[in-house]
Amino acid sequence: MGNFEIIEQPTGDRMMGGGLVKPKDERWKNFAPCMVSKDAVNCLEKVKSFEIFLDDIILTGYPRSGTTIVAEMLWLIASNFNFDKAKQLVTDDRVALLEFNDSTQLIQKGKVVDTFATLSRPRTLKTHLPLQFLPDQVWTKKPRMIYVSRDPRDVVVSMHHFESHMTGRQLNETLDDFLNDRYFNCPYHEFHHNFLNIPNYPNILYLTYESVTSNIDATIQKVADFLGVEISSENFVKVKEHLKFDNMKKNKACNNTLFFEKVNEIYKKRTDTDKFIRRGKAGGYKDEMSQEYIEKFDKWMEKRNDVKTGFPKKH
Repeated sequence: MGNFEIIEQPTGDRMMGGGLVKPKDERWKNFAPCMVSKDAVNCLEKVKSFEIFLDDIILTGYPRSGTTIVAEMLWLIASNFNFDKAKQLVTDDRVALLEFNDSTQLIQKGKVVDTFATLSRPRTLKTHLPLQFLPDQVWTKKPRMIYVSRDPRDVVVSMHHFESHMTGRQLNETLDDFLNDRYFNCPYHEFHHNFLNIPNYPNILYLTYESVTSNIDATIQKVADFLGVEISSENFVKVKEHLKFDNMKKNKACNNTLFFEKVNEIYKKRTDTDKFIRRGKAGGYKDEMSQEYIEKFDKWMEKRNDVKTGFPKKH
């Protein structure tokens, strides 16, 4: 690949497996190589050269960290509270995922859709890519960015439920890969700490899934303030209602029902199509991990404070 070095092409049958990849650009020389999915590897060159506008809003975060609820909130506030459109048009057609900027990757109702060409400005964009794979123009134009994080133990369990529909893998396989940095967009600690330590980037808002779900009122106001949008009492109540867990879970525009229907068609499966928005519970990993893995993750979590970012040290 022109601007990227594929250090290792993993073997195996995991659908999400791609490669251990690192940018060749000198500015990212100290960043750890990342496990990037097969589809994302194919799109990295396009992501790198993707045109960014100053009024873009980019939502970032590791998969299953709460980007879906924040994407809905963000889009509603940025789009002048178009609740009808939010119920009719799927989230990925409103908040486009940078990794799939190749229109052949986006299929809705059997048709190829050029999502980016249909977005109105200000565009709300989303990515699960590690920081060093973002478009070059992000670092020159510095558009508004929101980073969402979540307890990685809940993240990996949620990721397993999402991907096991396609791979059929067991939970312990996913947990082992995650712990050993052999999983989607890992190493996780570096992914997280790099976003937390971006130098000289004034237009970034940090959110956590736990704070979003425990205090939705404060989060709605925080996002509105970040975007410079005044929100009326009426719209505030409507946004809050739209974001209720049960409402999002049954809303086909944001619960990825269409995605799972397509997965069933492609992989000849008959899995449930309503599992994308699953529990919405902080700390739910305790109900699914064995005590052995809880202890392994406790030790792994202790290492996070020793993680070094890829950015140069401050003098």
